[in-house]
Amino acid sequence: MYKYSLLFLIINFTNQVINAQYAPTLARFNSGSITPTDINPNITVSNMSFGPGISQTSCTSYLVGSMFNNTTANGANVTGDYFEFTATPDPGYYIHFQHLSILRTGSNLASSTPIINCRIRYKIGNSSWYDIQNSLNTTVLPLGTGICNVDSEAAIFPQTFSTNEPITFRILYYGSSTSIECRIGTLTFFGTATTTLPVKFSHFEVNYANPGYGLKFTTASEINNVGFDIERSSDGIDFQKIGWVDGHGSTTEEKHYTFIDTKPLLGMNYYRLRQVDYDGRFEYSHIVSAEQISDGVYLYPNPASEILHIQNLAEGNYLIKSITGTIVGQGFLKGSNRIDISHIPSGTYLFYPESGRPLIFNKL
Repeated sequence: MYKYSLLFLIINFTNQVINAQYAPTLARFNSGSITPTDINPNITVSNMSFGPGISQTSCTSYLVGSMFNNTTANGANVTGDYFEFTATPDPGYYIHFQHLSILRTGSNLASSTPIINCRIRYKIGNSSWYDIQNSLNTTVLPLGTGICNVDSEAAIFPQTFSTNEPITFRILYYGSSTSIECRIGTLTFFGTATTTLPVKFSHFEVNYANPGYGLKFTTASEINNVGFDIERSSDGIDFQKIGWVDGHGSTTEEKHYTFIDTKPLLGMNYYRLRQVDYDGRFEYSHIVSAEQISDGVYLYPNPASEILHIQNLAEGNYLIKSITGTIVGQGFLKGSNRIDISHIPSGTYLFYPESGRPLIFNKL
């Protein structure tokens, strides 16, 4: 049975390799090792983990994905044909990620033309997955070359962003051929870890804007700031861009920004900012949220810490009850409602207006 050996290539990799040479190493996984080395002193890096489609075989100096047969990236993601690790900055530090370099080779065990693809993904904190490199194809090498004895070439995956949350990387392998293998050699994680950020947020809040919700945010200083993507989600995980606000470049003065979402989602609306630099790096703000109960009725923020706002409910008495039925607050609704809930313990509560259905909110 023939084995085809494959090298993964990437467009314009020459320029990307040159750029990577100037980026410091944050961590490295040497060939065949699941333990990171050369770790930046200001971050923590987990061991390399891998799903059930990946194993350490007789090819002792490499981790090999053996005999998997997933034709799509989603299939590989579900069944575990991936390698994965997480980098976490120390408190007060930010990871400025630049490149990921992977020595990797694939091999086909069937007689048909082998096609192996690789997708590199990452997520920040508990956010959704993003693709660094999507569906990178391979190039066929001469027949009869085994997967264990061929040098791989470095593939540099460029992506720049900054974050103070943990970053998880996932390297997926999949293909349309049967009985294919892949291996991963040395993996190098490039970037820096510092206490500085291009933009320092000092305030971010959501308010009723008639109609919809208005976002207000303030920066204490900015360095090379192009602007902000405004992103919204219904579940706090999968976000979509709904707008853009220009930044002020570089400034040490406090700057104030606003954005109005005139068509919020019915139900929960989660918002975050994606700040973008001139060089393409980006970082995320914290998340704020509000709820549109029905057309024209708004409750925000949710969860709330001290003040709960309720807009466009009919005037009348109200009660606030715990989920066990205990009354923890009461009062009278009028046109603009700022309800002090600072005395209420953290938890989930029901807001009972004199007319209309109860509203659910959470107290931080």
